[in-house]
Formats: sequence, structure tokens, C-alpha cells
Amino acid sequence: MTGHDGSIYRSCREAAGLTQETAAEGLNCSVRQLARYESGDQEVPDDIAYRMAVLYDSQYLALQHLRLVSHVAAELLPPVAVLDLPMAAIRIINRVTQFAERHRERELLTIAEDGVISPEERPLFDEIMRELQELVQAILELGLSEDQQERPSRRQGIKKERPEGGASRRSVQGFAKTREHEQNYYITNLGKCKPCLVGEGVTQP
Repeated sequence: MTGHDGSIYRSCREAAGLTQETAAEGLNCSVRQLARYESGDQEVPDDIAYRMAVLYDSQYLALQHLRLVSHVAAELLPPVAVLDLPMAAIRIINRVTQFAERHRERELLTIAEDGVISPEERPLFDEIMRELQELVQAILELGLSEDQQERPSRRQGIKKERPEGGASRRSVQGFAKTREHEQNYYITNLGKCKPCLVGEGVTQP
């Protein structure tokens, strides 16, 4: 899913209620440069993507950015659906229940007992791994579901008073101001990602 695609950056900005002019000011870049990012004419650098995630209050943007710019991330991180909280909660409970009802933990113990995955065991092991990946996807979707709730700031646009750097006054958990924390952000906060809008590469429920 790697490549130059700016739709996710545009849709997250619009979901935050910001114009290109206001967003460019908060991102410390020109409107023309932001337009190039959003049109897909230029790949968004990691530092700009980080500022977008803070300014737009969208950790979902961070997740999608990783999948867009990194083949490794696109391979390891499952595509997620943008769900409201009840649907996300139901989905993860269903995944856990189905895994338990099939006694996958017992089958996994049997496979792992001798420390070797035999050719006969491989199909079942792969099936279990697919189900675990679906569980990981459901966990991410539950963490991303908060933004589906109504937020006044999302409907009224950016607040009049904003702290230095253009971020909203609403605290963003996990985002640190130091450069060291910025470099570690994607690893430590990925599980808390929050969505904005469905973009390219996002599966529908």
C-alpha cells in the first residue's frame, strides 16, 4: 500500500475542521506545500506527518501514514475499518469469543509442544495466525473508535486560542514535545491510534 497518496492527509484535515491556510500555519509550511502533500504530488515527511497528527488530533493519520510510506509497516500493520465505539466493541468481543469457542489455544499448544511446525500442522497454524491478526485488527479499531463520537471542536473548526505550534488545546495523550519522544512516537502510541475518515487502503466493516 505504499506510494504517494494524499487523500488521507486531506480528509483528516477536513475532519478537524481546518482550512488549508489554517493548517499550513500550524504546520509551519506554505499553503502550496500542503496542497502538494494532499494531492499526492509529494510524499509527506515523517516530521510533517507527526505535526499533522498532533494538529488534527488524529492518531489514525499516523497509522495510515506508516502504511503508506513503509513497505514493512504495510506488511505488518493490518488495514483498519473506521467504526463507532459500539461496533468496534462488538467486533473485538466476537473475535475473542470465536477464538475461545474453537479452542485455538489448545490447538496452538499441541502444535508448539515439540517446538516444530510440521508440514501437517502448517495449515492449522496459518489459520490460527490469521485469526490472531483479525484480533489485532479489532484491537486497533477499538482504540481508533473514539473519534467517531461527536466533538464540538470537529464541527466548529479550530478553536480561537491555540498553544504554540498550532495544536488544539485538547491534550493529546502520548504526544511529547521533545525530539526524542517524536522519534519514538509511532512505536509507543500506535495502539492508541484514533480515526478520522475512511481513506484509501482502509477496509470497510
